[in-house]
Amino acid sequence: VLYAGGIPNELHASDFEYLIKNETKISILVGDKDEYLNEERRKTEMLKIDNLFGAKAELMIFDGTHEMKRDLINALVT
Repeated sequence: VLYAGGIPNELHASDFEYLIKNETKISILVGDKDEYLNEERRKTEMLKIDNLFGAKAELMIFDGTHEMKRDLINALVT
């Protein structure tokens, strides 16, 4: 789970090969009003996600800002 934040530039797809190999579900949660992700930054982060995980990552955009929503986290683990 990647939640409400940027992906470090030093990460590479090879760092996550085990997730793809094990068919691990990859979820990315982002608030639609996240004050740290303007349109340009969102595009940059989406390119990183695509380069790291390909089509294996599920993007989930929630109604909110740069915040943790317990119900969303709980929904992923139940």
